[in-house]
Amino acid sequence: YPYPFEKTAWETPVGEISPVIEDAPFGFHIIRVEDERPNPGKVEARHILKLTNGLSEEEGTAKKAQIDSIYNLLASGGDFDAIARAESEDPGSAANGGRLGWFGPGEMVKEFEDAAFGLKDGGISAPFKTAYGYHIVQTLAHRGIGSLAEESERIKAAISRDMRSVMPETERMAQLKAELGVKIDSTGLMQARSRMTGDSPAEQLRSLQADNSLIATVGNRTISIGDVINYIPSNVLEGANDAFTVLNSGLENKINETVVEETRKNLAENNSEYRNLTNEYRDGILLFEISNRNVWERSTSDTEGLQKFFSANRAKYTWDKPHYKGYVIFATNDSIAGEAQKYLAANQVENDSLVSVMRANYGRNIKIEKVVTGKGENAIVDNVAFNGERPEAPGRWTAWFGYAGRVIDTPEEANDVRGAVASDYQQQLESEWIKALRKKYKVKLNKKALKALGN
Repeated sequence: YPYPFEKTAWETPVGEISPVIEDAPFGFHIIRVEDERPNPGKVEARHILKLTNGLSEEEGTAKKAQIDSIYNLLASGGDFDAIARAESEDPGSAANGGRLGWFGPGEMVKEFEDAAFGLKDGGISAPFKTAYGYHIVQTLAHRGIGSLAEESERIKAAISRDMRSVMPETERMAQLKAELGVKIDSTGLMQARSRMTGDSPAEQLRSLQADNSLIATVGNRTISIGDVINYIPSNVLEGANDAFTVLNSGLENKINETVVEETRKNLAENNSEYRNLTNEYRDGILLFEISNRNVWERSTSDTEGLQKFFSANRAKYTWDKPHYKGYVIFATNDSIAGEAQKYLAANQVENDSLVSVMRANYGRNIKIEKVVTGKGENAIVDNVAFNGERPEAPGRWTAWFGYAGRVIDTPEEANDVRGAVASDYQQQLESEWIKALRKKYKVKLNKKALKALGN
């Protein structure tokens, strides 16, 4: 039921009549509460049905005889599941042995609900009649109302489907309107209605688009009739059935949007928690940017600094196995690989332009990789530089050869061990930066207070 209806029903005492319910979505309601009962929870049940709806009296009598016969069979120990599959005329449950799953009050017709809830677990009812026909029901299990933790997801889902989902927003909006001092000129609104011209509601609304008459204020912000008309979405304006109703709705939405804008604008000033959060966020971004510029980005982009650091600490960077340093050139077949080798042997190609030159000559049939790879780390490099067996081709690259490469036992430059050098260089930069900060911003310790903490 709609929330206003449900709320009023529960708040009205038994035997009394409610006030008129005006805000339910289907119209106006008056409720008389006849009775209340405890919630019995849910039952899990299965049934066998013989349909009588639409049958003649004679045919109905035959159905009654059939259900009585089935009951006698069950009473003699017959298997409910098997009999339901064979005999039940309920298309939704027969194939599942008559199982209906769990259900609660109000989900079944009253006669069926009374029978199912009235049985003990495992109990089977005598045949009984509903508007659908004759039933035999077996109650498999009962369960009461779950704890709040168990029911919370169901409750949240129910709230999300009705007007309760927007109540916190509505209440907060009302609070913000009161704080900002929202005022609506009702007289001006009625005068605007009298100034509408045109045959259709859309034309009447458009006739006021240039109207600068004040209609509302939100704090220091003013809203005119024209502001409201121009705020209304074009599809709403064109589909209007009543111009004044659309104008009122547009005014409310425009006011709400203006309230939110003004609240956001003043939030840092009025809300210390938000102000502290935004300051912390801003300071964090600034700190990250400064740290990135002075340490992290510099440690990878400062090529000259990396090489100087490597040269000064060369003894720290060693290998326990030889490495191949050079290029591996891949081709889509042996013929292209052979042509590429001949071309490179006959032409002096600088390493910096190797990729562009080879691509210009052989297009996408060539791929070039620059490597510094240790023995045993890559099967193709092992094949090229260390006399390893030919491995399986990687995809379409069925041929390859080494170019401008050699085997070295120790790193020659920073790029040969770039990852390790960059990490160490970053630590040095960070240490130097912190030293500079400490020099610029003096730190003083209260030794007396520090000693007191130790005691």
